[in-house]
Amino acid sequence: MVKQFSWLLIFLFIAVPVQGAPLPHLGNIALNTRCKPCQDFDRYVNADWKRKHPIPKNAASWDQFEELTKQNDLHLRSLLIQFASHTGSPGSSTQKLGDFYASCMNTKRIESLALRPLASELDRLSQVRDRSSLIAEIAHLQSYGLDALFDFGTRDMGRTVTIKAEIRPTSLAMGEPFYYQQELGTFRNHVARIFAWTGSTTAVADARIVANLESNLALASPPRRVQRRLESRRLVKRDQFQSLIPHLPLAAYFSALSLEIPNEFSVVYPAYFRALDRQLATVPIAHWKIYLRWRLIDALAASLNRQIAREDYHFNRQFWDDVSDEPRWKRCIGATDDALSGLLSQAFAAKYLSPTVRPEVHAILDNIRGQIKVSLTAQTWMSNETREQAFKRLDTLGAKIAFPDHLSDYSTLKVERENFVANLFQSWQRETRLDLQRIGKLPDPDYWDTAISEVNAYYDLGRNEIVLPAGILQSPFFMSGAEPAANYGGIGTVIGHELTHGLSALEQYDSEGNRRSWWKVADQKVFLKRSICLANQFNRLNLNGQSSLPENVADLSSLSFSYGAFQKVQAGKPRLAIDGFSPEQRFFIFYARLWAANEPYSGYVRYAPSRLRVNLPLANLEAFSLAFHCPLPTERCRIW
Repeated sequence: MVKQFSWLLIFLFIAVPVQGAPLPHLGNIALNTRCKPCQDFDRYVNADWKRKHPIPKNAASWDQFEELTKQNDLHLRSLLIQFASHTGSPGSSTQKLGDFYASCMNTKRIESLALRPLASELDRLSQVRDRSSLIAEIAHLQSYGLDALFDFGTRDMGRTVTIKAEIRPTSLAMGEPFYYQQELGTFRNHVARIFAWTGSTTAVADARIVANLESNLALASPPRRVQRRLESRRLVKRDQFQSLIPHLPLAAYFSALSLEIPNEFSVVYPAYFRALDRQLATVPIAHWKIYLRWRLIDALAASLNRQIAREDYHFNRQFWDDVSDEPRWKRCIGATDDALSGLLSQAFAAKYLSPTVRPEVHAILDNIRGQIKVSLTAQTWMSNETREQAFKRLDTLGAKIAFPDHLSDYSTLKVERENFVANLFQSWQRETRLDLQRIGKLPDPDYWDTAISEVNAYYDLGRNEIVLPAGILQSPFFMSGAEPAANYGGIGTVIGHELTHGLSALEQYDSEGNRRSWWKVADQKVFLKRSICLANQFNRLNLNGQSSLPENVADLSSLSFSYGAFQKVQAGKPRLAIDGFSPEQRFFIFYARLWAANEPYSGYVRYAPSRLRVNLPLANLEAFSLAFHCPLPTERCRIW
């Protein structure tokens, strides 16, 4: 196997500067003629892109996804500046979007208000006198989505199962429990500074109380990776949950939330709630008031005056990987999108999306779905039972393309131009209320939980649906009205990749979204054996082929499925050459362009390096070798 792939492997880790002779163009793609396609197709297609798109100063890497995200952010900024400059009729989409964005951008107003927007909440908190009012205050803060002591939300368990109430351990300021043994002083000093800047005369003493309480909660908390595991969840009846935490009377708690007590709960890491109950029984009310005051201020710290916001940023960047010092306008776009996603999505789609996009993408999806059925039918090793289950998944597949069909109701949401914090409270309360009202109901098939401007696509295993937001339905992933080679090599391979996740024996949910093994055991063994070939290829490159196997299988499968669909669409059409390239060659060029990236090695785990997401799947694909007249490997990996 190694010998057969030597023509590719020699070039995978060599970077050669591109300079000199002018390059031929295919649309806006400049090709590197100094490199032969069969040697390193990623360099052949993407070297010029990499040269022109160096990694920005504050980024760890840069790729097509980030480049398109940057473009979408500028589009959103343009829209919101336009809305903010017009008053709009009160209650209109223009008024709400414009005023929310303006309130976030008005840093002078935020500085002058200081903590005044928090005054009523802090006053309410000061009125807590006993355990009953403490429980009511915990529920009140959680009505804003703040996970005071614990997090209360929902769990979607599949489209035919009612949504459950889910109770999770609280989020910790330093993220992982072990930091509270190593960096407790850092946390305590951070809390003391924030308290002092909010006018507390007992900041140091109060910070000790907060640090001690959160340290105790951290001792009872699992690492975040454990919380994410399905095994960490237990489905329990109402009485069972109450017995876990008797010092949190469910009747009083849910009454304060104006909700009925659910009949059952999904409880993440039950041991945490036993420990929390001991804390509720023994910690003085006065200490809980200080701790809740901290949680309230901490939740808003990034949105308060500059002194507090900068302290919050510098603290968080020590413990969280996803903290970046973005410009104010970008953070305000994010805040506006979080609060008014439906309205902003509607405006984005109306301005930047062609009305033909949805039917075009639907047609590509349907053609690839049909090609998958053809491919599965041709697998003599697959039993009829497994094949029928796969077909059922494909037939019941849901698709969310570009934007929601139904706009969420924002009529009750009040937005003030002069009070950013008040707007946050209003939007948080609305989102939390809508989420909790889903408990006990079947999932809404029209529910979107992603911004449509996001440059992403995903397959939801639990819902058996593919989601393709408007953000990714733009060049280079999709071009409305473009030739089949461009769109099947682009968004077609993205669709094929996501659908593979729904069919792979490595990731099994049934057609109703329930986690269960639907592959026949004998079929599963064959599938795994065929997949191991890919793992071995990556292992030979000193990468963890096992951890990235589901994604590598999806990459190879996506090319096979989308190329097959492309061939059927292309059949009977003129085979015009563009810049000397056949339709088949253009398909692979457009595919490779998706993965143009500058990314230094950083320990790849789940995903392979982008250059290998180009080169290795193509090396395994006979159609690529034929299109570019490359040597045909005598041994290659093949899943379907």
